[in-house]
Amino acid sequence: MGAGQVPLSDNGGALKRLGIVAAMPLERSWLASTLGSDSPAVEVSGVGAAGARIAALRLADRGADALASWGMAAGLDPHLAPGVVVIPDRVIGSRAHAYTPDIHWRRRLFDRLGDAVTVCGDPLADSPAILDSPDAKAAIFNRTGAAAADMESAAVAEVAAEHELPLLVIRVVLDPAAVTLPGSLGQVIDDGGRVQLLQLLIRTILNPGDWPRWPGLVRYFFVAGHAMKTVWSLAAPDLALSDEPAAYRTL
Repeated sequence: MGAGQVPLSDNGGALKRLGIVAAMPLERSWLASTLGSDSPAVEVSGVGAAGARIAALRLADRGADALASWGMAAGLDPHLAPGVVVIPDRVIGSRAHAYTPDIHWRRRLFDRLGDAVTVCGDPLADSPAILDSPDAKAAIFNRTGAAAADMESAAVAEVAAEHELPLLVIRVVLDPAAVTLPGSLGQVIDDGGRVQLLQLLIRTILNPGDWPRWPGLVRYFFVAGHAMKTVWSLAAPDLALSDEPAAYRTL
């Protein structure tokens, strides 16, 4: 069993077996409150499509009945604030392929969440790189009309389509459309999605122009994390994949 994995549920079929792909250990930590026998399998893929595809394939090979992409996204729609949870009705791939998450699964999740978090159901777009400037975000927004973008969900969606598995995407807006990220951010994330703190400190010191951007980004992380923990508290352990009685859920 690889790093970042927990066992698939094996409860006599009471719950379907869910596989979740998260790009970063930080995103994985938002799921950490449920570690019992009914927990989903979680793969931490690292940032980017290649790792996300490998992680999704591992989950499918282990017998997952459904796949979910879980984590952060860049806001493209200027109206979206940090902490808005994007549960898209469509995932737009970089090669103009579009994938449709499971309609009934989305509806059940919306019902469980109610008004506890702000939710956006508009499309999510694929990005080949971290979108660190308003211009980069605007370019994808103008081309696709998507509300937000990430680097992993389209790869997970592709694997779900290949294996004819239900798909759900749950992404929280980290940085709004108008925000410029610190230029060093993408350079200090390793292949496992971990932030290399020493490298981050060195690069930040060497790039004083980034200093004013860090306090806001730290606030965005806290807001995003709070929203996703709320989603998990209301929808665990299966993210509303099945309509099981409340006894099967961790609330």
